[in-house]
Amino acid sequence: MATLAGCVGYTTYPPPESGRSADAAINTLNAPPASDVVFAAVRYVTSRWPAAGPYAINLPADMDTKRARYVFDLLKDPDASPVTAESIEAGRPVYHVSRVWIRGAYAEVDVFRPIGDVPGPGGAPVHQLVTVTLKPNLMARWRVTGSRSSAIGLHAPPALAPRDARTLAAVGERP
Repeated sequence: MATLAGCVGYTTYPPPESGRSADAAINTLNAPPASDVVFAAVRYVTSRWPAAGPYAINLPADMDTKRARYVFDLLKDPDASPVTAESIEAGRPVYHVSRVWIRGAYAEVDVFRPIGDVPGPGGAPVHQLVTVTLKPNLMARWRVTGSRSSAIGLHAPPALAPRDARTLAAVGERP
């Protein structure tokens, strides 16, 4: 049986609440392979349940600008943009990344997908939570191995974490 070379790490985002049991994870999205795992999960959800036009992706606020830019560069989707003041003003549907859990050669990412034009309570958009499971292949690229969806509207997406579009556009090299 082949084994993977290199460091794949342990990451938990959001970090456990203080007072909980000790966690050996790094608890940051700014260390490998978090941005590759997030990219693969977002690509899966946005491809399987595409928006009907331009859309925004709400990456966690704790993900630094360089890694956020890397995720968008890998997506290569002209309809995708980060959550910015402009995308909020335009009312674009938003995909949200709310949880990243990496344990060696296994990862889970929670992505909230927008549900069309279905209004929720108070007119707020309705979302569905999709938990994407991933494993790296021999080339160290993460691939989706499965997903499970919660009932529509059961869970609330995280708060929007707008980014400065000019700063994001200026950063482009791989983390």
